Amino acid sequence: MTDYNTVVKTIPVTRTGDVITMGVTSAVWARLHAPVTPPLPIGKPFLPSAEHVKDDRFLQLYPQTRRSQGDIAHKAFEEGSHPQMVEGISSPTRGANVTDLFSPYQLGSLKLTNRLVMAPLTRNRAGAGEAPTELAAEYYAQRAGAGLIISEGTQPCAIGQGYPHTPGLHTDEQVAGWTLVADAVHARGGRIVAQLMHAGRISHHAITGLRPVAPSAITPAGEVYTEQGMKAFEAPRALEAAELPGVVAEFVDAARRAVRAGLDGVELHAANGYLLQQFLADGSNIRTDGYGGSPQNRARFVVEVATAVAQAIGADKVGIRISPGGTFNNVTETETEQTYTALLDALNPLGLLYLHILEGPDTSFHEQLRKQWDGTVMFNTGFTGSSDLSTAQEAIDTGATDLFCIGRGFLANPDLVERLRIGAGLNKPDMETFYSGGAKGYTDYPVLSA
Repeated sequence: MTDYNTVVKTIPVTRTGDVITMGVTSAVWARLHAPVTPPLPIGKPFLPSAEHVKDDRFLQLYPQTRRSQGDIAHKAFEEGSHPQMVEGISSPTRGANVTDLFSPYQLGSLKLTNRLVMAPLTRNRAGAGEAPTELAAEYYAQRAGAGLIISEGTQPCAIGQGYPHTPGLHTDEQVAGWTLVADAVHARGGRIVAQLMHAGRISHHAITGLRPVAPSAITPAGEVYTEQGMKAFEAPRALEAAELPGVVAEFVDAARRAVRAGLDGVELHAANGYLLQQFLADGSNIRTDGYGGSPQNRARFVVEVATAVAQAIGADKVGIRISPGGTFNNVTETETEQTYTALLDALNPLGLLYLHILEGPDTSFHEQLRKQWDGTVMFNTGFTGSSDLSTAQEAIDTGATDLFCIGRGFLANPDLVERLRIGAGLNKPDMETFYSGGAKGYTDYPVLSA
């Protein structure tokens, strides 16, 4: 009998959406050595039926048919029964490999159990002193099935807090709280990094007791939630050049505290209109010193933060999130390509753990960033698109990303990975409890029966 591992490397298969066209070699081999019902056509387009994808032998040949929506059922991969990478299957763009979303991925020194990442999600449930609690430890541990968890945005200093009851990483009490979280996630075999988020001008003295800071004294449009209700953003104070090393030091201190707490690393939040992106964006940065003006100058502060944090805890423990062209929190960019090209040019030599790209309006530019970045890329459709399984698989299949980030799916489904693996239904997120505090809508979402 012909060896599967040999033949699979030569299978000429193409796919458009869920329609597969098989070459003669694959069809003949499949009929002779892995017969399935209905029979597989030779050299003709066909849509695999539910019967096809119930057959593990068919899935071994065509893992790209695994879906959780539409007419194609989703089936688990049998680990160890065949290679995790199937060579020779074409994709709409790159056509290099079809990769199992549920296969392990080596991220620096971290071995992830799958390629699905839990996105950072603000939940406003920090306890006294803005420290994570046992409840937070339970919440994150429930979701340890994710290949990697990125924590909610966590302020590296008091003035960096953007919303009530978000956790920090600048006091010993907060480190103790994050230790609870890290221990709980690791006890269930998971991996977790803390997202370091300095809100900059997206804050209010009603939250921190301090006037917000920013690259320039430009007030963003809109309002922010405080304990006293919604309040219009206030004019931030422009940071002096002499203050910037101190802000860098706050990021470094928070990163060291994250490692001390037992977390697996940190993600620098340079997206969504917060402080680091405020420096990148020409709509919020009109400085005339070495941190403003040209794309390279506007990228300078972000690079200094990343460099210092990488030197402090190791580049293999530092990821970074960007949202090129995004407009969240009233951020505006008119030189997006030049700015992020300059940023990646400066970051690439650092050897950071990953680049997390939040989808924006210009998807073609994101493909350029993917090619420019030397290391692991993580993709997040964010506010612009679907985060379902078929979208994730397509992003992996086409080479658009190495890891795929999902937010609300993990929020409402602690066992999301297993549900997607077997094609089970999903809980719907309760938006009324996203930021309400307490266990309801936080740790009480049901999981599949054992």
